[in-house]
Amino acid sequence: MTPALKKLASLALLMAAGGFAYIHLQGPKGIPALLEKHDAIEKLEEKNRLLRESNDRQRARNLDLQRPEVLELEIRKRVNKLRDNEKDFKLSEEDKSESKPAQ
Repeated sequence: MTPALKKLASLALLMAAGGFAYIHLQGPKGIPALLEKHDAIEKLEEKNRLLRESNDRQRARNLDLQRPEVLELEIRKRVNKLRDNEKDFKLSEEDKSESKPAQ
């Protein structure tokens, strides 16, 4: 092979490889798909962070409820029960507005 023919063949091979790479990177598995996957990963990481924070809050709440006095207060609040010597005063919105001084 002559040197000119070798240069021409290598140039053609290089152009074919470049064209193939360009077409492949623009296709459905190329750069756009990579960017889309990157965005999806970021969203999932944010969701995981929020879930982790929620789990931590719930874990702290569960630890608080292991103390008998906190558990008793929570049960009494949910069931609306009072002890025998306690009184519960509930004011309506009208009563609250009457108790405030006029400005």
